[in-house]
Amino acid sequence: MPKQGALQSNEALFSAIHRIIDLFVIVGSGWLLSDWGYPLVFKTTHLFIVLFSYSFIFYLTTIFSPLYNSWRSETVVSELKNLVFYWLLSLVLFRFGIDYLLINVNVEKNINLEFALFWQLTIITLMVSYRVLLRYILRQIRANGLNSRKIVIVGTGKSATQFAAKINANSGLGFNLLGFYGEQVTNEDLHKSGVEKNKESSYEISDLLGDYESLIFDAKNKNFDRIYIVLPLCQQYQTTELINKLSDTTVRVYIIPDLFTFELLHSKIENVVGIPSISIYSSPMQGVQSLIKRIEDIVLSVIIIVFISPFLLVLFGLVKTLSPGPAIFKQVRYGMDGKRFKVYKFRTMDMSKEQNIVQATRNDPRVTRFGKYLRAHSLDELPQFFNVLKGQMSIVGPRPHAVDHNEEYRQLIQGYMLRHKMKPGITGWAQINGFRGETDTLDKMENRVKFDLEYIKKWSVLFDLYIVVISCFKGFKGKDVY
Repeated sequence: MPKQGALQSNEALFSAIHRIIDLFVIVGSGWLLSDWGYPLVFKTTHLFIVLFSYSFIFYLTTIFSPLYNSWRSETVVSELKNLVFYWLLSLVLFRFGIDYLLINVNVEKNINLEFALFWQLTIITLMVSYRVLLRYILRQIRANGLNSRKIVIVGTGKSATQFAAKINANSGLGFNLLGFYGEQVTNEDLHKSGVEKNKESSYEISDLLGDYESLIFDAKNKNFDRIYIVLPLCQQYQTTELINKLSDTTVRVYIIPDLFTFELLHSKIENVVGIPSISIYSSPMQGVQSLIKRIEDIVLSVIIIVFISPFLLVLFGLVKTLSPGPAIFKQVRYGMDGKRFKVYKFRTMDMSKEQNIVQATRNDPRVTRFGKYLRAHSLDELPQFFNVLKGQMSIVGPRPHAVDHNEEYRQLIQGYMLRHKMKPGITGWAQINGFRGETDTLDKMENRVKFDLEYIKKWSVLFDLYIVVISCFKGFKGKDVY
C-alpha cells in the first residue's frame, strides 16, 4: 500500500527550504565566481552589498508568486516559466537599483561585465537544474508508492472521467486514484451521454466504489486523503448536501467545477471580496503580459515603419494618382473587447462603391487595377502599423473584420466574439495556416475562428515572433485574396 511521506505534512517547511536554496544559489555563486575568477572586481564590502541587494530584490519579487507552490499543483514547465520570468524581472530591477548603489554607496563604477554575465547565467542554470533534478527524484519516489496521496472522485459524468484521465497522465503528482463514487451507470449509459473511456485512464466508470452514503462512511474511516467532487452544475443541491455531510470528516474536500464541456479561454481563479470566482472567458493580455505585448508591438512597428517608410510614400503617391479619392481608407472595426476603432488601409476600391461592406470576390468590379495588386500582396494593410503604434491593433492577432460581418457571424459561429479577447493583428495564426481573404463559405470562417482562438490560448512572445517570420514568406498571400 502506498505510504504517505514526510513531504506531505510539511509543505510549508519545504517551501521555505526551497526559497532558502534559491537565495543560497544567488549569494554562493556570486561569491565563488568573485573568489575564483574575478578576485579584483570588488572590495569584499561592495561584493556583499551587490549580492545582498540582488537576493533581497529576488525575494521581494517572488514573495507572493506561485514559484514556491506545492509541486503537486504545478507542472515543471509552468514552474520553469515562472522562474525565468521572476529571474528576468529581478535582473531588471537590480539594474536600476545598482545605479543607486554606484552613486550613494560608492561601489566601483567599472563593474566587470563578464562577471555579471557569468553570475546571472550560473544563477539561472543552477536554479533550473536542481529543480529538474529534485522533481525527477520525487517522481521516482512517488512511482515506488512513497509520498503519495489516496484520492477518490465523486461523479460519473464526462468531466469526472476527463479529470481522472488527467490525473493518470501525470503520475508525478503522486496521486493514487482509488476510483469513483456516485450513481451506478452502465457502458450503454456512457455511450448515450457521449462519454467514452479515455485511453489514458485505466478506470471503468461503471465499476464504482460505492454510492454517496458509502462515500461518507469511507471518509469517516479515513480510507483516502482527498475527495474531488466533479458533479454537473445541475446537481448543485447534491454537491451542497455532500459538502455538509463531509464536514463531519477530516478528509480534504475539493470541488472541480463542471467546466470541461465549455470552451475555456484562459480560465483562472480570482478573489472578489474574499470569495473565489472562476473566469470562463478571459484574455491573456493582463498585467505584465499586456505590457510585454505592448513593448513588442511598439519595437517591431517602429522598426518596420522606419524600414518601409520610403515604400509607404511611393504607394501613397501611386494610389492618389491612379484613381480619384483619398489614398488612405478608414473603416470601423471591432478591437479588443469589442471596442470600435478606425482601421487604416490604402484605398483599393472606387470611391463610389467602396462603402459596400460585401467582401471582395474574384474579378470584383469595385477593385481598381492597382488596388488588385495591393490586395494580392497585402500591401493595402501596411498603414495598419500606425494603428499598432496608437495601441488599437497588434502586429500579431486575429484579423479585424467589418462590423457587419461580425454581427453576421456571431449569430452563426459559437464563440466567434471570443476572438476579440486580444487586439486585432496585421497578421495572425489563421493567416499563415491558409485562412486569409474571402470567406465565401461558413466552414472557412469557422476554421479561421478556430485558429484565432488557438492563438489566444497559446500566446507567447516566441509564438508571435514565429508567426511574424512565417508571415514574411507565406502569410501575406492566399488563393482567396481578391
